[in-house]
Amino acid sequence: MIASPHTRPLASLAMLIAASISLAGSFHIVPVPIKHPDAQVFAAQIKIGAPARVWVLDGNKIRIYPTNTNAEPITINLPEESSALDIADIDGDGLNEIIVIDGNRILKIAVQNNAQEKEPEVLFALETALADGASKPYLHVLAVPYQNQTVLALPRNNQFELRSIKGDLIDSFPMPPLAAPNPKPTPYSPQPPCAPYKPRPLGQSNSRPSHPSTVNPCSPKHSHPSSPHPIPHPEA
Repeated sequence: MIASPHTRPLASLAMLIAASISLAGSFHIVPVPIKHPDAQVFAAQIKIGAPARVWVLDGNKIRIYPTNTNAEPITINLPEESSALDIADIDGDGLNEIIVIDGNRILKIAVQNNAQEKEPEVLFALETALADGASKPYLHVLAVPYQNQTVLALPRNNQFELRSIKGDLIDSFPMPPLAAPNPKPTPYSPQPPCAPYKPRPLGQSNSRPSHPSTVNPCSPKHSHPSSPHPIPHPEA
């Protein structure tokens, strides 16, 4: 039978259903429990070149689910002040480590294939912009390739630094401040930062003088200070 334009979609759908049925036995659906709704789920390797595993970053815990569904997940407890973290092989041993910003400390946590957990290793101490007291740890790119080696990319107040795992400064790049300071008065803007504008209560004068020294720059509506006319006050 020659397929008409009306039978082609049905034939394609039948082929898709048949392919899905034939592949159904190739997949295993394994439920992964998540305690908090904002937990982060991602795939990463423990050993470079090995199959990826499912990682769950849930609060201050990381659980790694192995490919063998009968085994218990690997649980790693993060320090209380952990903020940014990354997964990378930073020492070239063929195994991924967890790099964690813990306050002013940069830590390395080894991942074991068994349930035994090692104490975090302090790589070096450095004040960074990532030690922001986040309520929960979060994924962030820390380990990057640079000049045939893996380095740590760490933003600071006015520069972006690349450091070795021993803390040696390899390179740096200027960057604008992460948090702009409060504006300072200048000859062209002598007024301090504006406070929230509050209209005058009803019954008070609905105009004010237009002299530059008395014009309220925070008003949502006002004429140029050189205006010779009173400035009408907005309705309350």
